[in-house]
Amino acid sequence: MALLAVFSACLLLCVLVSGTPARWVLSAALVFLVGGAFASRLGWVSLRPDSPVVDAVLSLALFALLFLAGLQLRAADLRPSRLLLVAGSVALAVAAVSLLTHFAVGFDLLPALIIGTALAPTGPLLVGHRSRHALTAGLAVPLLVVLVSAAGGQNVVTSAMFPLAGGLALGVALPAAAYLLVRLPGLGPAARHHPLVLVAVAVLTYTVAHLTGVNPLLAAFAGGATIAVIDPAARDGFAPLGGHLLTLAGGAGMLIFGALLTPALIRGTPGLTWLAVALVVIIIRPATTALGLPSRPVLAAAWVEPQPFITVLLALVVLRSGLPGAPAAYGFLAVAIVVGVVLHSATDVVVASRLGSRSRPAGRAT
Repeated sequence: MALLAVFSACLLLCVLVSGTPARWVLSAALVFLVGGAFASRLGWVSLRPDSPVVDAVLSLALFALLFLAGLQLRAADLRPSRLLLVAGSVALAVAAVSLLTHFAVGFDLLPALIIGTALAPTGPLLVGHRSRHALTAGLAVPLLVVLVSAAGGQNVVTSAMFPLAGGLALGVALPAAAYLLVRLPGLGPAARHHPLVLVAVAVLTYTVAHLTGVNPLLAAFAGGATIAVIDPAARDGFAPLGGHLLTLAGGAGMLIFGALLTPALIRGTPGLTWLAVALVVIIIRPATTALGLPSRPVLAAAWVEPQPFITVLLALVVLRSGLPGAPAAYGFLAVAIVVGVVLHSATDVVVASRLGSRSRPAGRAT
């Protein structure tokens, strides 16, 4: 109950400052991060990475975020040229971060690739570019699943590829079947109930994925993308509710992440790690985000820290994986996330306004 109380207090603070001039230093990510950290330090919340509540929040929040990311896509985003552009930006981000952490920090190649993949998703940015960058999550998550399986010495085909293929098939087939039913003569929801169709499909996809053993993460992203393509009107109508769910799911994950942070993790970070984190946050991620999108609003989007919720949850996946190098990899990811949230929360509105962006930065306290 204490964790729920802290979550509610953080959410209330986000809402209260959303319309004030001071909101520029209080992104939702920063509020939930600080709230979780203080609750843990004050003894109000006591969590371990293997706690059942961590497992529940991680599973539900990551599914919800990936479903919402898929729902932001448009048919044009699935064109081969667009897919290649986004895949290239993801590959460049993974390669740059992996090489940096391998040679500068000393990680083995496979843990370095895991770190690069977890940091690759940029999430939704400014409104005009959300669908482009939602694809990065859909590409990075399957890659992370494969790398974690390989690092654990498992058979990649049976432990990762088959569940991923099953998740992709489920994510396409189940929403498509549901929308065929919706369009049958004599059936169909009332206009005010249309958003509930998406909620029902998402919950059903989550349940069936866990019952059948397919990968629920890829099922979530594929399910959202399928609905976005076959029923754009439903996607657009769901957008207001989806934005609120994004804050709730992401905030819950960020709160858990903050509660698991320890002062020793930050204090024990070597100097080379700080330098590598600075390069990742200030240069690599903005540069790969802006790849192929050279305009002033996109330059703002490249600097404004994307909502880091998916990266946070992927960092928790790495921590809970049980791999020999997982704690060290998580330590690097945790420092990168904290630095990115603090730095960009303090500068994103200023940068966006000076570079001519008319959109509100994602992750604001709303």
